[in-house]
Amino acid sequence: MLPWTERLTIRVREAANVLSVSERHLRRLIRAGHLPAIRSEGAVLVRSADLIRYIEERKDDRTGGKPLPPRAAKALGSLRRKLEAG
Repeated sequence: MLPWTERLTIRVREAANVLSVSERHLRRLIRAGHLPAIRSEGAVLVRSADLIRYIEERKDDRTGGKPLPPRAAKALGSLRRKLEAG
């Protein structure tokens, strides 16, 4: 399976794992309109681009200026390198 940064959408469980939050908390974020999601054949999916945007917009607020969780930092670094490469 491709890394989440290379897929168009990911499931709620994987998105929660990337953010280091519970699935329940991620679903609250979706319901509150903080993170867009789509429903496809009964599954709730998050667009990878929306998850990256959410992380970028909130990384200082979320961590109080501290480094991002390792999974999120690694994913963002990987995405930035791909974008810079063309």
